[in-house]
Amino acid sequence: MAHNPVLDRVADKMKQALRDQAKASVEALAGKAKQAVAEAVPAPAQPSPSRFAAGPAFRSTIPCSAAAKDRALVILCSSGTFQRQCHEFLTAGLRLDDYDLVAVPGGVQWLALPDILPKHHKVARWMTEYLLRKHSVRRVICIAHQNCSAYEDQSTLGTLAHMVTGKSTFEHQLEQLRHVGNDLTSLFGVGVELYYAAVENGDVVFHSVPTEKGV
Repeated sequence: MAHNPVLDRVADKMKQALRDQAKASVEALAGKAKQAVAEAVPAPAQPSPSRFAAGPAFRSTIPCSAAAKDRALVILCSSGTFQRQCHEFLTAGLRLDDYDLVAVPGGVQWLALPDILPKHHKVARWMTEYLLRKHSVRRVICIAHQNCSAYEDQSTLGTLAHMVTGKSTFEHQLEQLRHVGNDLTSLFGVGVELYYAAVENGDVVFHSVPTEKGV
């Protein structure tokens, strides 16, 4: 059979086309495999950029997490004397994972005396209402404590309250706890728990205060 150079050239071109097509298919498959491996293996976490040139002064061991669904609002006195005990009570006693906090001298006193302390009441009312609305809080915990200087010092307010009513500091505190608790429930429809921190035999103990006197 005679050798045909034209047919040979056509055959060579067809072979080359097949080789090129096979090579392209192999490269495409390799690329897809490489992409699949990259997607399966997570990329190493990149540290969050810091806005500060120096390193942190302290790194908490508690990670940042979403707020608890049953978050509560706690209103208490800002005195440092009972802060650690109050935090222990809230986390270990009431099993709160986290909570919003309004801490001012006298605690609920700011909310209980709108006529005598109008500016204090306005600020405390705004803070309380803001947190209840912003975080959809349905549970409020109010804590008063023994020997609270906001009630016991010789300021005009403290002296006037004792002179006019003749009631003790303890009685004033319980009355104001109940008054604020009932107001918060009436105004915002939230559940309110009232507590009093007392010192007994050197220990700080927390007593539940009923919302109604004499209960």
